[in-house]
Amino acid sequence: MLSANDGLVPRTASDEPGAFLLGYGHLATEKVLESQRHLASRAEDAVEEGYEDEVGRTAHERGVPFGQALTGDLLFVDHREGAEGVYGTDCEISFGDPDHRRPWPGVGATLDGLATAMSHGTPLAALGRRPAVHESRMLEWPTV
Repeated sequence: MLSANDGLVPRTASDEPGAFLLGYGHLATEKVLESQRHLASRAEDAVEEGYEDEVGRTAHERGVPFGQALTGDLLFVDHREGAEGVYGTDCEISFGDPDHRRPWPGVGATLDGLATAMSHGTPLAALGRRPAVHESRMLEWPTV
């Protein structure tokens, strides 16, 4: 994905074009690395401060972000294995929520679902939202 398109110009307002999925902009390689280091640092800080239960819920070192909303919320690939996580699933983390969601089994499924929804005008199965073009310049995902 990054070799085909190294991210989008970050948006500064919700009415600007640039979101590719549910209000999330596609991160450039440099921002992916920066955001991954931030999640790892948050997980490390949580352990040091005695909040081990936060690790895996809102941050962990094996999460690799690929999309970010204006609010700072992230779409990321979960690379944990075993009981802690489901390796390779795509997750959405909202820093206002205590837990993250796992709407897709992987980046391939995410992009396939996005392409299918865009080409056929059908809802994204995992989220029940249909793509719509707003003002001939912006992609929106209203609830079906």
